Amino acid sequence: MASGSREVRGGFGNDEKNKAAPQSDTAHNNAQSADWNSNHTEPTGISKALRELIHAAGRPIDNFTSGRKAEVAYFKDAVSKLHCRHGLDICGEWFLRQNLSGKMARCRRYWLTADTANQGIALVNHWARQRGERPISNTERAAILARYSAQNDTPIV
Repeated sequence: MASGSREVRGGFGNDEKNKAAPQSDTAHNNAQSADWNSNHTEPTGISKALRELIHAAGRPIDNFTSGRKAEVAYFKDAVSKLHCRHGLDICGEWFLRQNLSGKMARCRRYWLTADTANQGIALVNHWARQRGERPISNTERAAILARYSAQNDTPIV
């Protein structure tokens, strides 16, 4: 070993197999995420949460009134993914709820407007076709959207 130089050992040195992969450019990452959104079949839990919100016809749903009591935390995650990944404008508001110990806790309830429900039905039908399941029919869609228009996009609390 020459004087003034250091030998690095232990796997974290400058050898070729331990080098980090080069970072890809932003355009490539955006193309990958767009490809993911168009070709990926969404997990059934997210699809179920969206179906619940659609069939609620504008009524607020929170973690505890959703049909999946065992998946309380997953409902919030599903709503977040529907908003972030798929651009659905899901309405929400905070409210106070008494927990099991008698203290008041902040919770969030969610609902869809008629426009968002229409977008959600299209998304559910897309996923259903990918899985080979039965999509929401046009008559069901019309009946669901009629319930929304009867409520004038205001939540029933």
